[in-house]
Amino acid sequence: MVDLRWERWLDELSRAYFIAVFRPELPAPERMRAASVARDCLVRLAEGGESAEHTPVDELGSADTQRRNAAARALSELGGNASVGMLVTAYVEPGRPWLAPQHLVRAARRHPIEPYLAGVTGDLPLRLQPALIQALMAHDRPESRVLLERLVTGSEPVLAEAAVEVVASWPTLSMLWSVPRRVDGTDQHAAALVPAAIAACMYLGAAGDPRAVDWLCERTMDDDPVHAGLAHAALGALGRPECVVELADLLEHADGAALGYALEAAESLSSAALVPALCDVVRRTAEQSGPGLDDNPADHAIRVLERITGRWVSADLSGYDRHGNLDPSTRRRAALLHASVGATLDRDGCYRLGEPLRLDHLLADLLSAAPRRARAAVLQLRARTGHTCGFDCRGDLVDNLDAVAAWQDVVRQGAPPGRFHWHQQEVAVPMFSV
Repeated sequence: MVDLRWERWLDELSRAYFIAVFRPELPAPERMRAASVARDCLVRLAEGGESAEHTPVDELGSADTQRRNAAARALSELGGNASVGMLVTAYVEPGRPWLAPQHLVRAARRHPIEPYLAGVTGDLPLRLQPALIQALMAHDRPESRVLLERLVTGSEPVLAEAAVEVVASWPTLSMLWSVPRRVDGTDQHAAALVPAAIAACMYLGAAGDPRAVDWLCERTMDDDPVHAGLAHAALGALGRPECVVELADLLEHADGAALGYALEAAESLSSAALVPALCDVVRRTAEQSGPGLDDNPADHAIRVLERITGRWVSADLSGYDRHGNLDPSTRRRAALLHASVGATLDRDGCYRLGEPLRLDHLLADLLSAAPRRARAAVLQLRARTGHTCGFDCRGDLVDNLDAVAAWQDVVRQGAPPGRFHWHQQEVAVPMFSV
């Protein structure tokens, strides 16, 4: 017989959780209210409310994605061997419907996964391995350190990057240095490890390690333009402008993935000094066309410029190609507009929609629809202020409600707008040669 109280509870959790986590295009206050409702539902379960005698295990196979992930979220909150075991089975068993991997990782943080499961990781499809790796390494214990060593000496960079991401949440970050040290040494997989090493130094930099920032600056001169672009993207996520001259050069000459990472860096930095280089990207790629936004570097650069200047080509002067993207003439018109506006901005400053960048702009990005933008906001807030506020980059909005409130308190204390800061100290923008 169906327990209607349980059904109503799961329906309430499912609706609230879906709005909070899977509808990032909604206004932030609406998502935060939904996250609060979802948290209240989970508290009732944990405290033994009317639904505590039930477990949502049967719902893990539901055809309803929304309901299935709400049930997994509830299980991850309960902790214990049984809940972790159910989630591991649901995640790795062939033929099971998709579950968001953070549920498994969250459950492992509450109750460590048995180390022997590391032996089955290699039997899984590669796309499933990172979440199990992160669950196994959720706690800093000897088995996790052994697994980290194995991954950074292996040949699969995506697993090394997954390990770096989870180690960044350990109380002590010193283990992260093992990755860039291997890149700097004679390891046979050194080139494949560069992305993981860059990620490691990004997290170390956010924690205030100046050596990590220096390492990233050196890596912007890498012979591989993709690696150089990744290093710039990491520095951009930290809000560090030391290599803005080199970034401008990369924007003017790179293409493909390297240009994509350079544009990501420019978006994070929001530096007025990059406006001329961004306009150059628009002009030299104006003729490129493709079915998606990612196929059009010019349109990406225009979005970054609009984010910096707060200006855009009016609708009556805009034309579109058959894919629905801006046509070449509109792109060139946009380059002219932004070059003119950029000339009025302080090249030493950083801007958001034509205003000097403030901490509350970064707080808004924290709840952004774009995961990379949200991550960059967290890292910049940490790097600029020296505070962490307990925000868990691997958690969802339900996990981070208190952290967001703490960041709101920090932001209210204010900081000089429109300048780059590192742990509350201003960082200068390098001079461009004339």
